[in-house]
Amino acid sequence: MCSDSASELRISLNSRSSSRTSLINNDASAIRPLAIYQTASEAGGGRGSLLQGTLEVILDPARLEALSSCDRDVLTYDSYNFFSRMFSIRGRNTRMVLAPLISLFLWGLVWSLLFLRLESSSYYNENVSRYVSTTQHFFEAKDNLITPLLTPLSFLLTFRLARSAVRFWDARAAMGKLIEICRSNMADVAVGLMSPFRRTRSKLGDEQVGNEQEAMELLCEYSQWLAAFPIATKHYLRPETFTTKNYSKAYAKQRCEYGRLVSDVDAQKMIFECENSFGEASKVGVRVRDPPLVSLNRLHQLAWDVAYFEYEGVTKAPTPHAQSILFSRITDQINVLCGSYGTMERISLTPLPMVYVVHLRSMTLLYLTLQNLSSVAKYGWTSLPLLVLLNWALLGVEASAVECEKPFGISRNHLLLGKMGKTVATNIGQALRELT
Repeated sequence: MCSDSASELRISLNSRSSSRTSLINNDASAIRPLAIYQTASEAGGGRGSLLQGTLEVILDPARLEALSSCDRDVLTYDSYNFFSRMFSIRGRNTRMVLAPLISLFLWGLVWSLLFLRLESSSYYNENVSRYVSTTQHFFEAKDNLITPLLTPLSFLLTFRLARSAVRFWDARAAMGKLIEICRSNMADVAVGLMSPFRRTRSKLGDEQVGNEQEAMELLCEYSQWLAAFPIATKHYLRPETFTTKNYSKAYAKQRCEYGRLVSDVDAQKMIFECENSFGEASKVGVRVRDPPLVSLNRLHQLAWDVAYFEYEGVTKAPTPHAQSILFSRITDQINVLCGSYGTMERISLTPLPMVYVVHLRSMTLLYLTLQNLSSVAKYGWTSLPLLVLLNWALLGVEASAVECEKPFGISRNHLLLGKMGKTVATNIGQALRELT
């Protein structure tokens, strides 16, 4: 099971604690985990056993469970029920709103108490039914100057939320495109590579034809690298924090999600984007790779082997023209995968410009500060509950935009990147069962 493998891996890594400390602090060595994950191609066996072994690797329940557990449950709601989840706190970006909300409440409370202590003047406030101080009357009279600030602030907040919603949808579209292309790419590779053997078997009735075993090994290797790609993408978009204390745990967690799809050496390259002074994969040192590109580059290499496979013992091998068409189709699909990953990378690494966000937040706090002060001066402490709702409403728009802007985290509103890897794995498994 994956948990047992992770335990063995942690024991192996703990036995190298001095090397790991040197890697983090001095960049002197790299972690070399034991080869506890054996890929299906390394296990050997005939055509049927090789295919079955690959399916067990791709659809390993422990590995799929590890992918599912890395996401939080997304809160659903009834689109036709107006009150669905309306009063739910879960799913809201409360953490971001809480600090300014409390600050504004204390701001209004302090001023309301101060106005009660100031010496009264000849100005009578009908809303509080008493004579108020000159200072309170001054801020009360400025309400008409503060209210117009809400107009430009509304435009700023609307644009902010709209752009964040577009970014969320673009990220979801790129994620959907990645799943779609993995699905169709696996089908094209399986059909394009194995159809000559399938046709020959249907005519001759042989259980295994020519070098079909070699072709099956190539197909299984391709399928495993394809299944590893969405996992590498998830790790890149949602990176683990590697420290001296949690190094073995963080590595074991990511390694468990790959399972036996790739070897230990390849897994290190897909987890660690740097190389140390010895040229070994490392979490620190000189950055030399994007982990998802390790999988894509390997798929490009295997695409050539698949398209221009040299068939033996088949009744009719593909023509060179058919092979070139297959190669072009496969590489085009891999390039689309690269584009989908690039889209998600762009969204993750490119927030809205700082000048816009800083101006928006400054204007929001300025308006709410002045509005709270003016309302307390005009209506007294009784206005504080309604002011809390006003503050929550405007601050919540910005908090919602922040939540949607980078949808690759682990909150209840973010995309299910672990489920993406699980979906691709099940689709690949279905293609291998039905098309080979």
